[in-house]
Amino acid sequence: MADKAEKQTDIRLRKMEQKLHNIYAQAQEDINYAWYKYMEEIKPKLEGLQKAYDEAKASGDKDL
Repeated sequence: MADKAEKQTDIRLRKMEQKLHNIYAQAQEDINYAWYKYMEEIKPKLEGLQKAYDEAKASGDKDL
């Protein structure tokens, strides 16, 4: 049977775990937002690089 101190400890641990969960969830959301924003910003550059790669590959350069 759990005593009062153990119950209080369990309550505090649950609160701490929930707080950490919320922090990590927010961090994941922030990272995803930053990543997608970055990818949108460099999209034109990536498309140009992909086009150049595809053209070089189609030209028969076997080293690609």
